[in-house]
Amino acid sequence: MVGSMITVPHRLRFFLLGLVLALLVTNLGILATDAPWRPTVPIAHAASAEITPLRVMSWNSLFVNKNPQSFHDALLTLHPDLIAIQEIGDPLVAELRANWQSTYPYMELYPTGTPAGMAIVSRYPFVSTASPDFDEESGCNCQVVTVDIAGTTITLINAHPWPPEIALTKPTHWSNLLGLNTTNQDPIFDQLLTQINQATGPLLVMGDFNTMPFQPNVGRVAALLTDSFVEAGSGLGYTFPADGRAYNLPSIPFMRIDYIFHNAAWRAEENWVGTIDGSDHRYVVADLILH
Repeated sequence: MVGSMITVPHRLRFFLLGLVLALLVTNLGILATDAPWRPTVPIAHAASAEITPLRVMSWNSLFVNKNPQSFHDALLTLHPDLIAIQEIGDPLVAELRANWQSTYPYMELYPTGTPAGMAIVSRYPFVSTASPDFDEESGCNCQVVTVDIAGTTITLINAHPWPPEIALTKPTHWSNLLGLNTTNQDPIFDQLLTQINQATGPLLVMGDFNTMPFQPNVGRVAALLTDSFVEAGSGLGYTFPADGRAYNLPSIPFMRIDYIFHNAAWRAEENWVGTIDGSDHRYVVADLILH
């Protein structure tokens, strides 16, 4: 029996999906992460004395973000080497160009005024770059660059698949409370997997996947690559929503939808999340060692 549909804005529907799942699960960590619960602080690992980790960062900045100072302050604290940004808007582009050119001389910035905007910022020189593939029907909705890291060429994919179609129903049983349709999302992940399979050498895939770890499309990526949070993270790793005022609803982070994946060329030493004011997503940072 098809229940009556409750129509709500798409981004809010995604928020409500996670809220409902959180309420249904007694131990929130069971579904939200493959790792056991641990204190939400960076954990100490045996660092290599000979090798300095590459610090990478992924962040959905929210395309209407008008708080570049918080981004500036975060960069001063975090000191990332490579940054993948989703939904970058003009204020953050202006901040990067005005104040960070000497630190990050290599920038590929593509604001769109919509959630499609993307950017990759690097301390290290690009070997190759390309405009983001914004085709939502037959493309990967991703940005691909190669970077020269001390003589080794690595591939970085900045990915932002759109959320699955979500609806709340009036169910006859609690298990039928949510409708989750990935028909719109599957082709984007198909193309993302093509990009992953075509890459040679060290590979990083970072971004806002709009999809939780237990959902099939993330599983398809995790079958090929290592999730750095599962490998070296702490706490529950929730990344959304970051802002307690999101959508004028009381909220705390309860979904992990932002990721840093890598192939076998890397080992993660640490992975953690944090908040930058102005966005509804937490950032993800990982310290990686190239074998």
